[in-house]
Amino acid sequence: MLSHDTLRRAFVIVLVGIALGIGFNLASPRKVPWKAVKKQVASLEEAAPPTAGVPEAEAATPEALPPGHDPGDAYADITESEFPREVSLEKAKELYDRGGLLVLDVREETEYAMGHIKGAAHAPHDEKVGDVEWLDSTAARAAPYLVYCDGGDCELSLNLGFALCESGHRRVLILKEGYAAWEEAGYPTSTGDLP
Repeated sequence: MLSHDTLRRAFVIVLVGIALGIGFNLASPRKVPWKAVKKQVASLEEAAPPTAGVPEAEAATPEALPPGHDPGDAYADITESEFPREVSLEKAKELYDRGGLLVLDVREETEYAMGHIKGAAHAPHDEKVGDVEWLDSTAARAAPYLVYCDGGDCELSLNLGFALCESGHRRVLILKEGYAAWEEAGYPTSTGDLP
């Protein structure tokens, strides 16, 4: 049977551990929330385009573009947001066809090798969400990201999308239907370990 002294020491160790955990969380730039929050995102298609209500002749002028967007930016119509936004399969294909979109597949390595969107980089969720250096480096890239997983109930792409936004990236899109819908639609795919 444990002595009173042993129980007291164990209790103190637990309290010190809790205090250190809380202190670290408060000091950390990437705080862990105190309670779970269901991540919800708006749809890109539901957001008003930056030139909505502007006559077509004026829409092409640099003044009509959102602040901070280069007039030569093929994705100037994707406004910046502090949260990722869902995009439909059709809209994702339209954006993909413009070229220069950074596509990230967050599924497991075996799933990626069996088939992925052509040109997609493999960015496994478990490795990238916690990789602060990689996340911080993404904010310097001007091109928007399209992140996907299996679609449906899969939240891996959503989690990575939020992590990208927290690191400073402001044009992150989530393919809500996922890879299966992309493949079923007959859009460009590739197999193997390379994009």
